[in-house]
Amino acid sequence: MKKALSLVLALALTAGCTISATAEIKKRVYGDINGDGKTDVTDISLAAAYIKGKKPLTEEQLFLGDLNYDEKLNVTDLAKLASYVKCVSANDDIISKIEGFIKDNDLPAVVYIGEDEVTGKFAVTVLINSIFLDPEIDRSKYDAEVIERIKAFANENSYDPEKIQFITAE
Repeated sequence: MKKALSLVLALALTAGCTISATAEIKKRVYGDINGDGKTDVTDISLAAAYIKGKKPLTEEQLFLGDLNYDEKLNVTDLAKLASYVKCVSANDDIISKIEGFIKDNDLPAVVYIGEDEVTGKFAVTVLINSIFLDPEIDRSKYDAEVIERIKAFANENSYDPEKIQFITAE
């Protein structure tokens, strides 16, 4: 009896120690309503069908499609989504090339399609993040040099560097 009780107590103690939980981490992509990892015409079609009342969407899909953050999926979001998809498809090649240039040259930057805060239009955007570099470095001068290097690279690849929006981390 003592052995059986000891076994039950031992199992009860170890059971609490072996319970583990796993959480699924999903990458969220701007405007990716169908959750396939990219924003494209399929997402535009889903948004349009929802707005017309033809297709219901989940809460998560509505959240991902609400691009102006007014807690509704409407024609304003659809217009932004279409503009974003157009910008991505028109600039996919140069984005890939700039990403490669940044990686090959170990630059503290990331390239993406960003929305211009003034015009509201989407553009190729490069975020320069040199805040973690040596504090002795003149960051404003360094950032300007990185921007000029990326502009020169874009120009060499037949892309108008003036179409690139540059942002520096503060």
